Amino acid sequence: MKIIGLTGGSGSGKSIVAAAFAEHGIKTLDTDAVYHHMISANTPCTQELIESFGSSIAALSGGIDRAALRRAVLGDDASAPQRLALLNRITHKYVLAECEAWLIALERDGAAFGVIDAPQLYESGFDARCDAVIAVTAPQSLRVLRIMARDAITEEQALQRIRAQRDDAFFKSHADFLIVNDENEEQVKKQVAEILGILSR
Repeated sequence: MKIIGLTGGSGSGKSIVAAAFAEHGIKTLDTDAVYHHMISANTPCTQELIESFGSSIAALSGGIDRAALRRAVLGDDASAPQRLALLNRITHKYVLAECEAWLIALERDGAAFGVIDAPQLYESGFDARCDAVIAVTAPQSLRVLRIMARDAITEEQALQRIRAQRDDAFFKSHADFLIVNDENEEQVKKQVAEILGILSR
């Protein structure tokens, strides 16, 4: 089974690409969804986060209060980068373990491909496990609109999020394939089919 990494900045439209893969019967694991599920209940990941960042981030549900976690990690003092690095070390470890379990089950079922949708594919080091990496990009104006609609935030907040992430040049230079997702879904489907043709050889 070949593992495909799917990555790109916020608002680039990775879910549209994942839907195109689904039309070919190829399953995708959304690592953002894995992370959000993992911190919504009392899990080993939740416990380690509370031990590292304090009981103030605990939610009444037994999971993590995401707003409180953001405040605890992204303060405006000089040690914020170290706290963010610690957060990533903890969460990546658990999310990647889920990815490995999912891929094992998928291969056991006889799948030819498995797609890991991971915004932090390179930061987590999981790109090394992939047979190919597809990066998705989109015009900044379109990304801003997508983020604003999805997360109900302002234009400035959406721009701040984009500026804090890897730029298109990084993805273009590190990925094996590039999909430009500018709202033309038929073109996206065509690109996915072409990539699958190459990877199936």
